Amino acid sequence: MERTPDLLPSIKTPVLGFKSVEDHVVPAECTDFILEKIGSVKKKAISLYNSYHVASMDNDKEKIVNITHQYIQQNQAGSLSFV
Repeated sequence: MERTPDLLPSIKTPVLGFKSVEDHVVPAECTDFILEKIGSVKKKAISLYNSYHVASMDNDKEKIVNITHQYIQQNQAGSLSFV
């Protein structure tokens, strides 16, 4: 975690960040910090209002799947990488 802030500017691929506004484990501000520091030109934050920490298994899971699918479709210029 100590090295993460230094690495963020080197990420240039499109980034989609989800943040649960009611997450009691990781504050939503962490997603804001990451997207602010990340080197990608294409970046987007999605606020989730109906889920908690593990949002992908909570009430917003279908929303996450649908928005992620749309984002990938819009940004698949052959430059996507998954880490």
